Amino acid sequence: MSLLAATTFTEENFASSVPAGGASWLVAAVFWFWGLVLATILVLFAFRAFMIFVGHRRQGQYAMKLFLLAVPKFRSEEETSKQVTKEQKNEAIAVAESLFASIGGIKHQHGFFAWLFGRDDHFSFEIVCHQKLIKFYIAAPVRFAELIEQQILAQYPDAHIEETEDYNLFTPTGVILGAYLQFARPVGFPIRTYKDIESDPMSAITNTFSKIEEGEGTAVQYIVRTAKPSWRDEGLAIARRIQSGMSLAEALAGKKKNERGLLDDLRTKEEVQKRQSTRDEHRLSPQEEETVKRIEEKASKSGMEVNIRIVVSAAAGARAEAILQNTVNAFSQFNIYEYGNKFERAIPHSKKRVIRKFIFRDWEGGQRVVFNTQEMASLWHPPLPWTDTPNIYWLRARRAPAPINTPIEGLFLGNNIYRGGTKPVFIKTAWPVRD
Repeated sequence: MSLLAATTFTEENFASSVPAGGASWLVAAVFWFWGLVLATILVLFAFRAFMIFVGHRRQGQYAMKLFLLAVPKFRSEEETSKQVTKEQKNEAIAVAESLFASIGGIKHQHGFFAWLFGRDDHFSFEIVCHQKLIKFYIAAPVRFAELIEQQILAQYPDAHIEETEDYNLFTPTGVILGAYLQFARPVGFPIRTYKDIESDPMSAITNTFSKIEEGEGTAVQYIVRTAKPSWRDEGLAIARRIQSGMSLAEALAGKKKNERGLLDDLRTKEEVQKRQSTRDEHRLSPQEEETVKRIEEKASKSGMEVNIRIVVSAAAGARAEAILQNTVNAFSQFNIYEYGNKFERAIPHSKKRVIRKFIFRDWEGGQRVVFNTQEMASLWHPPLPWTDTPNIYWLRARRAPAPINTPIEGLFLGNNIYRGGTKPVFIKTAWPVRD
């Protein structure tokens, strides 16, 4: 007898070799095992949702510090001139790219605990109009607070950044509305940046804010965190499909190069081969070349996952809706309708949820978009010297450090606060008498 014949073991042999009571016990054990596994998974997901909802990471070392950023209107005599070239404007905005590149260089959180409790490595960049003043805020986790201060002062030496209390846009009797901005196409498709727009793109947003009346308020909040490297994959895959001869619609649908269409089954073999040879000989149109070029340019820079959250408070519902829509319309300047991306307004199912996320500066996974450093610098940067928007909170006077040889004892005059540091200033009580 061969080894195969000797070891043949069928289900009937197994059933006959196990007593009836043992078989039922085995089935019950398997049932309870998989039931326990399923229950554990459900409890784990419920626990995760609860911990993220209550904001476990908002306390202690995970809390955020809020900073108010102010820059002087003019930093040099040349900047007082109203005549500004596009190159000057681009150079001024490009400074913000270095700021966001430092954030994009932070390694993203990953692993079981990051999934269970949610990531806490996000920053918030905000443009706020409150009490008829337009202010720029930055919120950072406590452990990154010093980093963000250093990066701001490194890129904007004349800026003043100070920790401040949180603002309150809302009134007891006001109407509150909120919305997100989402992409119409996959995140790999780019938007227009400051290099494509003649004027400062921030001016369109701040000009909308300048029309806010007393008792009203509005804010644009960018929740920013480092994106996983895989964010580039989808966009580059679409670019490769277009280069292989597919149309933009086919590339977006995710078709493979030689994949047969639904109508190919109704065509003859010669017709299918002719269509395939036509596709192989296809040359990209200027529009398709521009699409591929822009997708590859976007993927060449650091990427950041972003929530764009807009919140409005006004006395009446119609007025709040008008402010919200005007703010959304200000982002249309970034749209590339033919070969890029465009913004769409996303109304959340729960108004309370978006307001809660806004107040606590929480991440909303379902409203994710991805920008590179150039795109993010176009959306948020400190006001430029040539910005004519009224009601911007400017730095009225520059601050300087205390002299190095300041006395360390004597009559206390006060504290010199410079670049986040505090130094007590004294004056000697006894002065030498000249002969």
